[in-house]
Amino acid sequence: MVRPKSAVEIEKELDLPQSTLYRKISDLKECGLLMVEKYAISYDGRKEALYACPFTEVRFKVGREEIELELIETKESLERRWFALFFARQDFS
Repeated sequence: MVRPKSAVEIEKELDLPQSTLYRKISDLKECGLLMVEKYAISYDGRKEALYACPFTEVRFKVGREEIELELIETKESLERRWFALFFARQDFS
């Protein structure tokens, strides 16, 4: 992804049924491969999420017995993660 995209844009590009698209988006968000970068107001006045890839580069290192994967995160995803860690609600009970 070069720029954040709405679910409607992704749906048109991939030609997926809407239910499948939202399930895939949910799965990708859950495992950290997609993030909501920001929200925008659509032409009909609804708030819609704009999705982005949280990393800029993927590196594979192939060894004799293993394959190592390294994801280089975007500045925005790192800032979000630090914000979430810093402001996460702690339960000390």
